[in-house]
Amino acid sequence: MLINHLDSGKSLRLIVGLIVFGLSLALLSTNGLAHPPSNIEAEYLGEEGLLTIKATHRVGNPSSHYIEEISVFKNGNLEMEEEYSKQDASNGGTYEYRLSAKNGDSIKVEAACNRFGNITDTIEVKGVPVQKPVLFQASLTTEVQVKGVKEGTPGSASGLAVAMLDREENVLKYTITYKGLSDQPTMAHFHRGTKGEEGPPVRTIFGKPGIEGAPTTAPDGTGGFVSGEWRREGEQPLTGEMIEALLNGEIYVNVHTELNPAGEIRAQLMKVE
Repeated sequence: MLINHLDSGKSLRLIVGLIVFGLSLALLSTNGLAHPPSNIEAEYLGEEGLLTIKATHRVGNPSSHYIEEISVFKNGNLEMEEEYSKQDASNGGTYEYRLSAKNGDSIKVEAACNRFGNITDTIEVKGVPVQKPVLFQASLTTEVQVKGVKEGTPGSASGLAVAMLDREENVLKYTITYKGLSDQPTMAHFHRGTKGEEGPPVRTIFGKPGIEGAPTTAPDGTGGFVSGEWRREGEQPLTGEMIEALLNGEIYVNVHTELNPAGEIRAQLMKVE
């Protein structure tokens, strides 16, 4: 009986061992080929605003085992997340993205395998050319209103807009003065449009539509001045598209009055060379 008992114990241990060995083989067969990318390198070309990611991930079939997702973080914030359904080559791939960054920014990239694991790399942005501020000026008059002004508009109605674009922070700081209007102005805006064209308002200077950071009314009287900032954050943002329009002379200032609701004085913001 004792011998049979010992034999039974050995048999049990043998069975357990075989089960463990079988599970190990199963795991190896499942995960042996499932591995994260072995290397990743990120490079940021400041002059072009281009982020290049080179990921090494050697696989047998890049259509079934591949880098499935690339994530890009700037200063800890997720900037973009791209998904893929295959890998360009059996040894990995190169990925390029347009990304706005400035010197000192931290960029972290992550490549994830569709089967198992991921890998990351972090770089500090260097070598981005420092862009000088751009000065703009506009002399506002009645003559350039597309549909003209109504009878009774004073010939003295005029104004001046001066603005500075900080290309590093993408903010436009402006001051607008006016005098001799037919009445206290009701509204003023930046509009998008070329000379001789009526374009839509893209940023409130004062009046409606009301936005945070812009006065709801103009100073009392037919003359005055107002200053402010047009930023890339918040309502009516200074987007990249708006900056391009500004640099191309496609943004104008328009001051409205009750007599001339479509605008009494206007001028294009033009770069001061």
